[in-house]
Amino acid sequence: MARAGLHISQAELARRANVAPATIAEFEKGRRTPYERTVRDIRRVLEETGATFIDGGVTLTAEK
Repeated sequence: MARAGLHISQAELARRANVAPATIAEFEKGRRTPYERTVRDIRRVLEETGATFIDGGVTLTAEK
C-alpha cells in the first residue's frame, strides 16, 4: 500500500487531501468507493510524498 510504504498516517493523508480520516480508513478497508475528486486528491498527496503510479502498481521513493 502506497500510504504505508511512504510512512504517512491515515490522518496526515486525510488532512493533506482535505478529506475526513474515516474516508481514508473506509476506502482502505474496501467499504467505500471514493468519488473521482477524492481519488485525485489522494493521488496528488501520495505523488507529492514520493509515489509514482505505473501500469498496475506503484513505485515509492523518498519524500520530495
